[in-house]
Amino acid sequence: MPTDDPTVAASLTRAVVDWAAARGLSVADPLADPRRGWEPDRVPQRAHEGVWRAVHEAAPDRLLAVTPSIVRPRAMGVVGGLAMTSGTVGESLARLARYAPILKDGVQARVRVDEGGLAYELWSARPIAPVVAGATLYSLRHLVEAWADVHPSAAWFPHPNPAPGLSYELFGCDTRFGQPALALRFPREAAEAPLHTAQPEVASLLEALARAQLLERERRHDAGVASRVAAVIREDLTADLRLREVARRLHVSERTLQRRLADEGASFRDVLDRVRWSVAAPLVAATSASLDEIAERVGYADTKALRRAFRRWTGAPPSHLRAPRPREDQGTA
Repeated sequence: MPTDDPTVAASLTRAVVDWAAARGLSVADPLADPRRGWEPDRVPQRAHEGVWRAVHEAAPDRLLAVTPSIVRPRAMGVVGGLAMTSGTVGESLARLARYAPILKDGVQARVRVDEGGLAYELWSARPIAPVVAGATLYSLRHLVEAWADVHPSAAWFPHPNPAPGLSYELFGCDTRFGQPALALRFPREAAEAPLHTAQPEVASLLEALARAQLLERERRHDAGVASRVAAVIREDLTADLRLREVARRLHVSERTLQRRLADEGASFRDVLDRVRWSVAAPLVAATSASLDEIAERVGYADTKALRRAFRRWTGAPPSHLRAPRPREDQGTA
């Protein structure tokens, strides 16, 4: 996957740091570093994950148990408030998925209902550390249970093995590793379960704020050279554009373009890979397009190249991302 470092909402990092400080745990605060070069309301994913690892090391075997007291709706800002005031579990999870990039760059999330139940699934442009993946799903489990008395049926993790010291039995459901996405699954009827915390008028106001924040994140993200390169590639992805042609379209030399990408911590191959992933993943997961069609759409010569790319991106073939299609005698999900 692309190597440029995505960022996380600073409120999430602040919640972890404040929780640790209140209990006398020694955890470095990346927001207190006067030399930091990132946006004031964002923290690089590496630094955010470093804080979670420090808490895990300071409180071994307790991280999941204490996560609900760290990741509260307030730490999630507008997105947390919107999820909490939604009408049903399905609506709440759908809004969490829609506005997930406000909380973390480089993620794609979706909610789907099929014969297997209701699922909230999340993919990240950069793999999420196992400790943070566990905390993310466990906090979501706790919030849904608190808001609607709905319990998960399964928790899926993309990393191949359990993280040492995490008490996965606290999930109280089937836990699986080496899965195609970070996911929390619920019984199908949970989609319509009402939230005790529903406030439709408040949710309407918060959604307007969330839309504005999402547009602002997209605007900031699109300001860099890497995003301009991605836009050129996306316009003509089937052409398998090379660096020379993209530089020509941007009216710069190849060397200048390479240098400017390097200044942003990226490379042409990184950007091309990210664009291919962003186009291919939704096509595989949510459409009936054949792998041949998808390979052509994203500029690969054949399906073998697409399958190799998926194994590089996710560690699994594209079939693991594609939901099973219901048989005709079962009807539609």
